[in-house]
Amino acid sequence: MTILYQRAACVLFTDLGSDVVALEVNLGNCYGMQEGAAAIWNLLGEPIGMDEMVRRLTETYDVDPAACRADVKRIVRQLEQEGLVTATES
Repeated sequence: MTILYQRAACVLFTDLGSDVVALEVNLGNCYGMQEGAAAIWNLLGEPIGMDEMVRRLTETYDVDPAACRADVKRIVRQLEQEGLVTATES
């Protein structure tokens, strides 16, 4: 069983260079994401598992895989708690 994460349908967003601004339309909350979180956000445009996110990010950035996994888990958890990301089992 794998958990897949994806942007929630109730979120509008725009890229601002390497940053992202997102609006959760149901509550009207606005969020700013800088480069690292924005890179994760961009991966969440399609259903994706934690392992695949870490793989893609470590291929793109010079980052330790264990540190990357910890950061991705933390950021995805925060996005999910704010209603910006949904999780489904596959």
